[in-house]
Amino acid sequence: MIAIMDDMIRVNSLLKDERVWPHVSCDRCDIDSFGAPDNAIYLGAYDGEENAGFFIIQPVNSVMVEIHTVIDPKFWGRSVEFAKEVVQWIFSETNVLKIITFIPEYNVKAKRLAEKAGMILEGVVTSSFL
Repeated sequence: MIAIMDDMIRVNSLLKDERVWPHVSCDRCDIDSFGAPDNAIYLGAYDGEENAGFFIIQPVNSVMVEIHTVIDPKFWGRSVEFAKEVVQWIFSETNVLKIITFIPEYNVKAKRLAEKAGMILEGVVTSSFL
């Protein structure tokens, strides 16, 4: 199940989980100062009542959003399932027409997840991940 999430304690604790951190951290930031963006919507992925992680949704314009995935390691085997659910939720519950994401070239797992969730490569941004 996908639902809007406002539990920022859960969001920040999962972002700083030592197993998750290497997959979600940005360049030149450290784990202590890293935190959830303020200008985002958080869509929680749930297995029954248990939170399995979340998707950070940041508006780019009125019909496009950028998405980032943060799944609890306990649920990593279900990441594709949750990603497909969140994409369906976004398209059915909002006026969004396009979902984008930026993936560092070295993050093979994130590339695979995006492909399995139905995303396609449209371009390459150079010199953005150091």
